[in-house]
Amino acid sequence: MIAWLIARGIAPTAAKLITYVGIPLLILFAFWLALDAYGDSRFREGRAAENAAWKAAEDKLLEQAAESSSVADRQALARQLEHSAQVEEEKDLIDDAIANGASPLDVLFPAGGVRD
Repeated sequence: MIAWLIARGIAPTAAKLITYVGIPLLILFAFWLALDAYGDSRFREGRAAENAAWKAAEDKLLEQAAESSSVADRQALARQLEHSAQVEEEKDLIDDAIANGASPLDVLFPAGGVRD
């Protein structure tokens, strides 16, 4: 490789530097990019599985609440539905904040103290 670079007009010292330092660094950088992309894909898969588990638990809870027949339980179902809608909205806002590079805590605890 050094001889090939020298034949192309690169100085011997620069050719050695490229061969012994530059190429290994380039290989390490490519490996790091591949590893980072793999980690990002695993994170997205885990996030989707987590959301599916939360949704299944919520559906089961709503099903159990709907099966009860007392007035208090029906009122609790209405509160549970409202709470579930709020949680879903917060999760969407948190996902948007993460996607935009903002802090999810800013969604949960806004600067003014009150979220719109």
